[in-house]
Amino acid sequence: MKWVKHLWPSVTLILVASLILLISDIDRREGTGKNSKVYPDSVVIQDAATSVIDSPVAGIRSFLELRLVMYSDTSFAEDCRKGLLDGLKKGGLIAERDFNVVEYNAQGDMSTLSSIMTAVKSERPDLLMVISTPSLQAALRLSGKETKIVFTGVGDGVQAGAGTSETDHLSNVTGITTRSPFQEMARMIHETLPGVQSVGTLFTPAEINSVLYRDWFMDALKDYGIKLVVIPVTNSSEISQASEILCRQRIQAVAQIADNTTRPGFGQLARRARDNGLPVYVFDSAQMKDGGVLCLARDYYDAGVEGAEKAIRVLKGENPGTIPFSNTKSEKLLLNVDLAKEYKLTMTPELKEKAISFPFPVTP
Repeated sequence: MKWVKHLWPSVTLILVASLILLISDIDRREGTGKNSKVYPDSVVIQDAATSVIDSPVAGIRSFLELRLVMYSDTSFAEDCRKGLLDGLKKGGLIAERDFNVVEYNAQGDMSTLSSIMTAVKSERPDLLMVISTPSLQAALRLSGKETKIVFTGVGDGVQAGAGTSETDHLSNVTGITTRSPFQEMARMIHETLPGVQSVGTLFTPAEINSVLYRDWFMDALKDYGIKLVVIPVTNSSEISQASEILCRQRIQAVAQIADNTTRPGFGQLARRARDNGLPVYVFDSAQMKDGGVLCLARDYYDAGVEGAEKAIRVLKGENPGTIPFSNTKSEKLLLNVDLAKEYKLTMTPELKEKAISFPFPVTP
């Protein structure tokens, strides 16, 4: 039996090695941890020394790791998010078959946003999708030059620091801007409030998009001889007092520009304006339910879908630096007819024809 004695150490080693391989394979199949990747049977992940089975989507040859970052919980950001994810699906990319997406939300906190971008850099995703100007600026500072970025819901990508023009920009960035239709809104205010001299808005000096919107809107109103009265706010807790101050000014209406700080407290501004008999024009359709009388806005869901189209081009290998920034093609015009009558607005034939009535008709 001496030969058995000599073979026993070798048999033991084989059994131990087999057990280690079995545990390793279980771990690969089941994943570990909260954000572990569970790869579907149709996707095979292999190391760099071997080939990867093609994704069903032409031009994509591996399982993709995506990151999506939002600065805050707002209806506009959620619409952009839904548009991005639906846009990927419309382009043929299916979650858990073709990609894994980890989503982050900074809840309106800049330090949290910075920490998120630092984490994203270490995760080295195939693509980072960001929503809003603060998210884009944080990504440019902290996510690394090697990280490919697609943005949406951004007022101006150039002013946010992503390039010098829509075609001459950083090589790792592209996206969709959602600049509000200021010239068209100025015309509508002029037509619906004949003789209007001044309108008011709140703005946030710390947000570059808010400053740009203030300036662009001010220039558009000047073409119609209308003055823009502005009151600054530094955080959402100041909106109540700022609204009171704004409504005491010599204005005939409120026309609120869209930014991340004033959005959460818009209802307070709308109530204060109503108490003072001032109609409220808005650039965000979600604000109609809080008292907006007329809305001329970008469709943020559509802007997300358009962003996804650029994202798919990048994931298929196109250089982001060669894909120009572009403003969303979408636009929606909403009118609360009851409020318009209450404020005695002049409803032109064009407005009646083009505007969607709000509240929306209930479908039986």
